[in-house]
Amino acid sequence: MIPDKDDIVKIAEIFDCAIDCLINDEIILDERKKSKDAKIISKEFRTEKGLLQQELADICGVSRQTVNAIENNKYNPTLELAFKLATALETTVDELFIYE
Repeated sequence: MIPDKDDIVKIAEIFDCAIDCLINDEIILDERKKSKDAKIISKEFRTEKGLLQQELADICGVSRQTVNAIENNKYNPTLELAFKLATALETTVDELFIYE
């Protein structure tokens, strides 16, 4: 199966590389880069604490859908919410979210 243009763009975004690098097999990945996705990081912290999305949402005063959207990289939280999440998950904002 040959990916279409939209799939190539999505893959390039996931691996934070230029499309031409991806097409020419020049992409270089390291383990840290793969784990920088906010979805992965926030979900890991939440599950380590044994919290459901609804429980974390209740602690932070937001909806479960908001927590889900953050974990799925569909929503960037406000600074205030980022601090609430970090506090609830007993970590720091920079450990919870990595900006690229």
